[in-house]
Amino acid sequence: MRAVKSLLQQWLTVPGGLTSKQRWTYTALTVGIPLAWITHFGFIFLFLYWDILPLAAANVLSVSVWTFAIYTRNRLYLRLSYFIALAEILGHAMLCLLFLGWAFGIQYHLISILAVTLQVPLRKAWHMVAISLLIMGVFVGGYLYTEAYPPLAEVDALQLQVMAVINMLAGFVMLGVVMFYVTATAERAEADLAVEHRKSEALLNNVMPTVIAARLKQDQATIAENFPDASVLFADLVGFTPLAEQLSPDHLVQLLDGLFSRFDELVDKYGLEKIKTVGDAYMVAAGVPIPRSDHAEAIADLALEMRAASANYSHSRGIPLQLRLGISSGAVVAGVIGRRRFLYDLWGDTVNTAARMEEHGRSGEIQLSEATERLLHGKFVMKERGLVEIKGKRPMRTYWLESRPDVSNVSLSRRES
Repeated sequence: MRAVKSLLQQWLTVPGGLTSKQRWTYTALTVGIPLAWITHFGFIFLFLYWDILPLAAANVLSVSVWTFAIYTRNRLYLRLSYFIALAEILGHAMLCLLFLGWAFGIQYHLISILAVTLQVPLRKAWHMVAISLLIMGVFVGGYLYTEAYPPLAEVDALQLQVMAVINMLAGFVMLGVVMFYVTATAERAEADLAVEHRKSEALLNNVMPTVIAARLKQDQATIAENFPDASVLFADLVGFTPLAEQLSPDHLVQLLDGLFSRFDELVDKYGLEKIKTVGDAYMVAAGVPIPRSDHAEAIADLALEMRAASANYSHSRGIPLQLRLGISSGAVVAGVIGRRRFLYDLWGDTVNTAARMEEHGRSGEIQLSEATERLLHGKFVMKERGLVEIKGKRPMRTYWLESRPDVSNVSLSRRES
């Protein structure tokens, strides 16, 4: 019993790596071959009972042909197996029409084999047309022949009617199975396509802002915009390079992924845009690509939380990591570059200044340009650093961002005044 169950499971299992049409052909053969083998084996005794020895002998040959079809199907010679089935059914239909006439109903099997043909992965379209015309030719030709000539064998009319009903039912049931499979395959393909579409949408939205992704999908050739009021943040892990040399590749990637994923959550929290990461550097923009009046405040809040998140992450992992951050505000140019790997990026003096604020900053500190300090004045606790020599620029007055003001202290001082 176990051996039979194992063979049945093996027979019904569809192998991987097949296309949708190959899977359909495999499934059709899986269902059709056993039914055809059993049917033709039964026909041997039916035709012996009717004393039609040529048809009985033909069905012995048919059983052998269907046995070979099982072999070709198991070897995944799917087209060969289909052509064996097609040749047997056409030959069998012609013999039955010759000996038993139209009343036997064998011709209704041709309808189902025609439906199967439309799903078989033939090499060229005209092959399908030629086979379809051949099947229809046997059907029409058989009808014309039986109208012109009487059948060679004489069988009781009632018995012929019973067999006609059986053949009609078998033919249309097979046709129904084919149509059900085609419909189910189409629905599954649409569902798979929808899943893949959602994946591609999510992937595109992960690599660039949603509004920019929507414009790209509309085939907009060039995306470039000027934003007069925006803020840019650069963050870098101090001392990460020598630390990375001591870590395995897996540990290194996991470390960065854990920290940057936390940064991503904070960026989403404040509704900002992560622009890119380069090694252990992290870049964020506020007011781009959707302008907002509080861009400096939002990016300052982000910087404070990023610094705290980095300290907590470093402590929990037992790794000496400190974040160095720089922020500047002003006009930026934003756009998409590349054709194979799209990149949404920013350019302009504001971007360069923010990078210099980070580069000339200190571990664990957030350095602000004078433009950003003016926007945050009175809203955050800041401390002037003084004039700093900035590479490629004149000496610049910069500030340290320390915290948000304590709301309780601010309220108290107001009441006292």
